[in-house]
Amino acid sequence: MRARVILFGIAAVVIVALVILSLLDSFFVDLLWFGALGYRSVFVTMISAQVAIFAAVWAVAFAAILISGLIA
Repeated sequence: MRARVILFGIAAVVIVALVILSLLDSFFVDLLWFGALGYRSVFVTMISAQVAIFAAVWAVAFAAILISGLIA
């Protein structure tokens, strides 16, 4: 049983690492492409906007869940 848990843990780590590497690959390809065209600032602005929107939505959702939990 212990060997199976270790094997599943290693498999999960490998899968997560491959997914992260895939995301980083597309990020760096896009960064290089925008940079080659001279539009690196557009790419940085686009990524910054996506991060800001994610953070704002996360904060609102966290606050709603927190308030709901405190009321309950």
